Amino acid sequence: MSRVQTWHKLAVGGASAVVMAMAIAGHFEGRKHVAYRDIGGVWTLCDGHTRGVHAGMKATDAQCDAWRAEDMHAAESVVKSCYPTIPDARVQAALDDLAFNEGHGKSGVKDGVCVLKSGRLPTILRRALAGDWAGVCNGIDAWNKAQGSVIPGLVRRRAAERELCLEGTK
Repeated sequence: MSRVQTWHKLAVGGASAVVMAMAIAGHFEGRKHVAYRDIGGVWTLCDGHTRGVHAGMKATDAQCDAWRAEDMHAAESVVKSCYPTIPDARVQAALDDLAFNEGHGKSGVKDGVCVLKSGRLPTILRRALAGDWAGVCNGIDAWNKAQGSVIPGLVRRRAAERELCLEGTK
């Protein structure tokens, strides 16, 4: 069974978008119990947790599980704060995982799923506001860079998010 079939099975089984997004993040992040600098130089721990992480920090599996759930609920809140009614839990899960990676964004500071550094709305948000959910899903692929370079792991992750997202538009 492919990873997307597994996430689809979760959706059909009634799993929440957060549960599906946690499965995506777990698959692509990998769990590390000792803090490390990610490709962008940010101190990271567990399954991509960054808030409050510093050099030398360690975590248990229980701490990692709690942070992953907390981080994914926060990502879901980001998505719900700026995207209109989302048509399906699979679309929500894909956007939640993207928001987990990219954040809200802030004008003049950082690109994110709700606002770009330029102050403009991201293309995927403009498509969502226009009701073009397939366009939203297909636009996820553009979020494949770190430090200005295309990252193969992000290409794979975005492809999986896009595929799951498109399943939710059928």
